[in-house]
Amino acid sequence: MRESHTTDRNNVSNMSNTNLTVIEWKKKKNSLNENSKENCQKAIVQNSIFFSKIELTKNINSSKPLQISNEKATKEDLVLLLKWVTESHLIEVEKILQKNPQLVYITGTVEDLSGRKFDNITVFQYAAWALDIEMCYVILSYLDNVSAADQLKSLETNPEKYSQYGAHYDITPSIKKKDEYLKNCTKWEDDKCCDYWQKEVGGAQKQYPAWLVYAMCEEGENVVWVNKNLKDMKITRQYDKEHLKWWFTNEYNGGALGEKFGIIRGIVGESYVFSGIAFDGNLTYIDYGFEQDRIVEQVVKETCCEALEYIKIHLNLKTEFMRK
Repeated sequence: MRESHTTDRNNVSNMSNTNLTVIEWKKKKNSLNENSKENCQKAIVQNSIFFSKIELTKNINSSKPLQISNEKATKEDLVLLLKWVTESHLIEVEKILQKNPQLVYITGTVEDLSGRKFDNITVFQYAAWALDIEMCYVILSYLDNVSAADQLKSLETNPEKYSQYGAHYDITPSIKKKDEYLKNCTKWEDDKCCDYWQKEVGGAQKQYPAWLVYAMCEEGENVVWVNKNLKDMKITRQYDKEHLKWWFTNEYNGGALGEKFGIIRGIVGESYVFSGIAFDGNLTYIDYGFEQDRIVEQVVKETCCEALEYIKIHLNLKTEFMRK
């Protein structure tokens, strides 16, 4: 079990301050005259709060990759950049892109911490696949609209080109496995409870992308996971706490996550390992913790899909009048 630490967190507005829903945006988009740049421009001006979420500054708005001056250095940087993106390290990603911004246009091969392999993928495509919305915003500040729209379209239209894991990470299996456990844990024998929790629930947790690990492990009580609020609060990715190492390499009960334990967070100040054995038949707190985690996973699914849809709408609207 991990030692308890608490850290105060500030509520930071993150993703969805706009008053328009995705459906309303689709209606607005469809109402635009296909041949009118003026209407597109008016829509952007009238909804400047939404469009300001993705600032395409830093003078990197070419629709073509920048010229590569040092191929060897670029390849080395790309390998490192892909690693940091899969590990959801915003600071290290920003450092590399500031030095070598053309990397947003180059594809590479990477294996993430869950052992998933991706081929011929850009850093933006992986961030979009992982539903790492904050990482997407960082990368989009170095990537032009047209290229970003094309990369996202290719990922969603031909996901098999990049991996066997679909167009985006899907948290649904984890939600269903928690539902199944909650439904049956008081009926099953202890051995079956342990086996299901350790292998099924824990196995699904081991598939979490790195940013989601940071969300569940963020220490403190006034944090995203405890408040079930991914829209209006910002995840503090506590890199110095080595949450990823603990999650993916920690051994407990004689094995790793997905083999001998699962993880529970609930409303407490940090995440804990759990072997799946009911404590003297008293599941009151454990039950509540599981339910809390399942609810948060559902919030993650809905919020991230909505946020990615906002990005797509923005890119498509901007690209429409840029290409005319």
